[in-house]
Amino acid sequence: MRYMKYTTIFSAIALALSLGGCGSDNDTYVAPEPTPAPAPTPTPDPVVYEFPVQADKPAVYPHDDAGDILVANNGLSLYFFANDDKNDANCNGVDGDSPGSTTDQQSCAGIWPPLLASDDATEGDDFTFVTRDSGSKQWAYKGYPLYTFKDDSAQGDVFGDGVNGIWDLARLTPVAEDLDTQDKLYVGVGNVHSATSQGQVLNKFRGEFEGRSLYTFDADPVGDARCYEINGDGCINTWPPLLADGGAKPEYPLSVLALSNGEQQWAYKTKPLYFFVGDSVQGDRNGDGVNMTWHLATNQPAHYRITDLGDVLSATGTIDALLPESEDSSTLTSQSVDRDQFTLYTFDNDDTNDSNCSGMCAVVWPAFLANEQDPDVGEFAKFERDDGLLQWAFNGQPLYFFRDDIEKKQTLGDGVNGVWHVIHKSPEVVTSVPVKMDDTALGNSIVVDGEATVLINDGNGTFVAETDDYTGFQLYTFDVDEIGISNCNSDTCKSTWPALLASEDDVAEEPYSIIERQDGYNQWAINGMPLYLFIGDTAAGQQNGEEVNDVWWVARPSPMRAYEHPEKGLLFIAHGNLSPSVGKTAEQLRDLTLYTFDDDVAGSGESTCFGGCAQTWPPLYANSPSEAYGEYTIIERSENDGSQTYQWAYQGLPLYFFVSDAKLGDTFGDYPTWTISRP
Repeated sequence: MRYMKYTTIFSAIALALSLGGCGSDNDTYVAPEPTPAPAPTPTPDPVVYEFPVQADKPAVYPHDDAGDILVANNGLSLYFFANDDKNDANCNGVDGDSPGSTTDQQSCAGIWPPLLASDDATEGDDFTFVTRDSGSKQWAYKGYPLYTFKDDSAQGDVFGDGVNGIWDLARLTPVAEDLDTQDKLYVGVGNVHSATSQGQVLNKFRGEFEGRSLYTFDADPVGDARCYEINGDGCINTWPPLLADGGAKPEYPLSVLALSNGEQQWAYKTKPLYFFVGDSVQGDRNGDGVNMTWHLATNQPAHYRITDLGDVLSATGTIDALLPESEDSSTLTSQSVDRDQFTLYTFDNDDTNDSNCSGMCAVVWPAFLANEQDPDVGEFAKFERDDGLLQWAFNGQPLYFFRDDIEKKQTLGDGVNGVWHVIHKSPEVVTSVPVKMDDTALGNSIVVDGEATVLINDGNGTFVAETDDYTGFQLYTFDVDEIGISNCNSDTCKSTWPALLASEDDVAEEPYSIIERQDGYNQWAINGMPLYLFIGDTAAGQQNGEEVNDVWWVARPSPMRAYEHPEKGLLFIAHGNLSPSVGKTAEQLRDLTLYTFDDDVAGSGESTCFGGCAQTWPPLYANSPSEAYGEYTIIERSENDGSQTYQWAYQGLPLYFFVSDAKLGDTFGDYPTWTISRP
């Protein structure tokens, strides 16, 4: 302790002397040189990660497990991002990134580099561009941006599939319209996802279904599938489902359903889609009509289904209808509703492609509306209503539902007030006759369809059966013939008018028949009248045989022909095997002008002219509904005396005579509400 005291005293003295020295006038203090600070280390430039870019459209790669997937030029798999909107990319880098790159590999775009399109790239085949926030162009499929994944390094890598439940492999939509089919049939595209069943356990697989027809099932409710549970494994093994992969991009009228069994399945207007094992090649349609519950998936908005009234037309799936906003409202709006298998009706007071059902009528009879994206197909076409909405029509007749039909296949609206009707399926003509109805300069007439066998003079005085392609060549009938008998038997007649021959294997259905000729050959006939070609027609579409010797005429199923009136122009007159009408004999009616009535509704299948009207305007009667073919139809009449008769119609309008017409060329019936019938 003493040592420590001394040390402290001496230190204090030394400090005092030092401080005293600091105040001396003779000493100058020199500050030491400061130690220079080290130069700052320069910040390194950030690493720039370039995004892939290509001019070519993405390609399809057949992955062993994942099926057909989209890939970039470098072979890397492409992905969809669930948080993207159509035509808008939401996976970006960080602020300050240059277009086409990012400096942050942990950013969304760093982990999922977008596939960019070069300046010389072009859109096509559902591949389009979206503009990113940076201004660069990104490849997209049907508007949805495409990305790669940083952990994929070689073709076949699919490590990004399913990440966080929001990233999915990009695939082509596995269903498309076959635009080469008249009814716009939906078919499979490429290698698709499907399933079979064993012990009611699904075995999923990927198989090649390119071009294979797709079907809907009436037993399926809208939005769900029942085939998985019907007949054990039987239904699903007969009708493999078109399953959906994650990231599927459906567009109207297609959708992807989340089924009650946990599966995802493609659907048309919310009706699940299936293939049929009985179809083996593209173009097969063997499943259509099976058990009367399976239907081809087409753009036709309705199908024929069995009801208590027979086959009638009904809607398919979720549709648009004109309905009240609420139970207490009379304000009508377009609403998307389930009307699967609900019966459709027509209204006698409508005009062609024009609805006259408004007010309370429209409340009771909701209009069957169409979407702008719906194409016209077959006998179905859309028209614009007075309220600006689009409505479906069938052969020009506007289509409606009935408010009181509350279940599928009910037909309570048929016959209401005598003006509302279901639409029955027309009987199909099943025949091997090589003919068709064609719209010609002389109106609808019968021409050859494809290869046909005709009786030809071989130049040596012998007549032989010769087969050739006569597509579009006009067929004729001969006034001198009788029903079931050909009287064209001379060499001159047979050489000039080659008979349309039938083979022993041919099958005829009304209105066609096969007659035996005098020379032993079989010949085709329509409503008993033999059919011929004309040697003077050298090309399809020619009608040089019309009116030859005033006994040869283009073939029609109905008793009428075209006549060039010197003042009125080309019109229809009665001709052929006529039936008496309202006091006039068949001979008296021959060559008289035919008329239509403006009050009749085209395609309604009904006449409005009875009683006194029919006395003034006698109907052109038919013998049987089986005589009808093509645009020449036959309607049923209930006469005032209770009898049932049949009447010819052309293009949906019933045909009449005028009582004051007495000879060829008379047109006294050309009144404001009565129109001369013309080809």
